[in-house]
Amino acid sequence: MAEIPNALTDLLRRKTPDEVYETLRDAHCLSSDGIERGAQVLALIAEAHAAALTHREQGMVGPTREYYVAGALMRGGYLNAHAKALLDTITYQP
Repeated sequence: MAEIPNALTDLLRRKTPDEVYETLRDAHCLSSDGIERGAQVLALIAEAHAAALTHREQGMVGPTREYYVAGALMRGGYLNAHAKALLDTITYQP
């Protein structure tokens, strides 16, 4: 089962890793570390993006690409409270 869409993953949908970073930066979703370590954050986004695509190509069921990216950034401490609030904002419309 796919994750329920939320405001944060909606922001990241259909974006390249570079666009994801720019979107998070412009939406004020990055922690101070996320801003200061931009190259590391971008590399982490690209890595999570690639892992999600690999899993999809292998036919594996799991998180969406956006959840892979959000999860990696949360584990790295690169998202701030605003981003976490967006993650808690469900956008699913039955």
